[in-house]
Amino acid sequence: MNVRQASAGDSDRIREIAEQSFQASYALSPLDIEGIIQLEFTSDRIGSRLDDGLILVAEGDDGAILGFVEGVVTDEGCGEIRWLHVAPTERGYGVGTELFERVLTALRERMVDEIHATVLADNQEGGEFFQQFEFESQETVDREFDERTLTVELYRNEHIEPKDEDE
Repeated sequence: MNVRQASAGDSDRIREIAEQSFQASYALSPLDIEGIIQLEFTSDRIGSRLDDGLILVAEGDDGAILGFVEGVVTDEGCGEIRWLHVAPTERGYGVGTELFERVLTALRERMVDEIHATVLADNQEGGEFFQQFEFESQETVDREFDERTLTVELYRNEHIEPKDEDE
């Protein structure tokens, strides 16, 4: 498996994986899923976030994209993992773990003081994934997605030390 920075040419596959993942993992209506996809995962929207954020893709040996993760540094200087999706057929093979570990490292390299992860509250599997890495649920907040309000759960790992500037 190869993990690399996403490019604009990856947008269609990122969108496809996100849609498949939402359908497999969330108790959301088709309208809710379509609203999130249209708001967050159009080619234009992904392209606009490539320079500002950190979007990594995992490729199989054949070059096919198996999953992606998106992290950002917020205005408050915190690292935030906003999206982590693996194609349902590729789950259980370490793709999500590799993406998660790589984005944690990349955020630490950006000298963040804290790292948070968010997951829609309807995704119990996602919350359990974060808990494997000692992330704990801190709070839930409502976020707007295409005129729909969905509850997002915020996870934080109190044990991740910020990178020492001398490293």
